[in-house]
Amino acid sequence: MNKFLALVAIIGFGAITASAQQSASTSAQCTTVVVRSLSIEANQDLDFGFQAQGVGEVTISSESNKAVRFTITGEEWMDVRISYEAPEALLNQKGSKLPFKALVTANDADMPAGAKELATGDVRTLSEKGNQFVYLGGTIDVAKDQDRGFYTGQFDINVEYTF
Repeated sequence: MNKFLALVAIIGFGAITASAQQSASTSAQCTTVVVRSLSIEANQDLDFGFQAQGVGEVTISSESNKAVRFTITGEEWMDVRISYEAPEALLNQKGSKLPFKALVTANDADMPAGAKELATGDVRTLSEKGNQFVYLGGTIDVAKDQDRGFYTGQFDINVEYTF
């Protein structure tokens, strides 16, 4: 009989253990917000025109109609990081250097006169229309013994959302 009670006790304990087990579950929502993709366009190149040897510093202000206007378009009120790389010099076909200093400003309205200086990597907020405007001017320094020729350099600009 003791064996019988022991067997009943083991079966009963197993039943108690089995009935104490429970399962759990949960769920999570999957969400995203899709925003307008970013674009950037330049209206023209920065052209200093013809310069005579020895003229010295020639500047195109970022407020000038000769300045480049980059139009950034994206989602309204979103923050963007604007990075750029400007050449330290323009080069001719022989590799001669013409010193160059970029003058870069930005504004959320298309008004170069109200634009603030822009350092590479600065974060700006797009306007209620989803715009930011970057203006590129610059200074060259033409020495007396400057090699003649066509000089060129490339200004690269990148814009990305900060989210």
